[in-house]
Amino acid sequence: MKRATLIIVTALALQVYADACSSDDLGRLQDPDALQSGLQGCSGSCLISFNRKKCVSQCMNKKFGVSEGCGNCFGDNVQCTLGSCLGRCLNPGSESCLLCSLDKCGTGLQQCSGVSGCGNSKDRGLLQGADLAQVWTDCAKNCQGKSSDSEAHDCTAQCIHSNRQTSMACGGCFGERSKCAFFGSCSGQCGNGQAESADCQSCLSSNCDARFNQCTGLSQNTLA
Repeated sequence: MKRATLIIVTALALQVYADACSSDDLGRLQDPDALQSGLQGCSGSCLISFNRKKCVSQCMNKKFGVSEGCGNCFGDNVQCTLGSCLGRCLNPGSESCLLCSLDKCGTGLQQCSGVSGCGNSKDRGLLQGADLAQVWTDCAKNCQGKSSDSEAHDCTAQCIHSNRQTSMACGGCFGERSKCAFFGSCSGQCGNGQAESADCQSCLSSNCDARFNQCTGLSQNTLA
């Protein structure tokens, strides 16, 4: 079975807001394509390791020169994806696998390492000058009837990725906002077709956007 290339953090951009990965570490990981390929390789080579986390950490150090602490974040992410997304990752290169990894394991990776979903030059350029609240609304209004928070996440992430041509990881941050809007703190204000309402946006600003800003690595307001 091709579990060796389990998708882990495909297309994730990198920006510091946590401690485990230093600025030097993140500077070595700025190419999202190289990160994807390298981490998939480490996942595969460490699949049957007795200590998979340590194996992945050492592999990331060898491939990218990152510190042990930074590498451990990716080891934890591999463990999370194996534990939470195996059913969706039978085809490890699939979009479904990637979305599950972002949904179930993306927050942990970001909080451990300092990765952000939209911090690379490509995603920043694609969102330059955009009102991020409106970018979310344009997609979320078509995803608000989903039956679970994961479905709302995936629907929004795919819409952002398709409409704006961002990385899927960047779209996943908007998907996290949908989870908070429709199944979390703002379900009363944003549910039942109210995604475009002022009350919904006000609630999101107060209850959801600190996490949204952290995930994207961008300002919630129009980018300068």
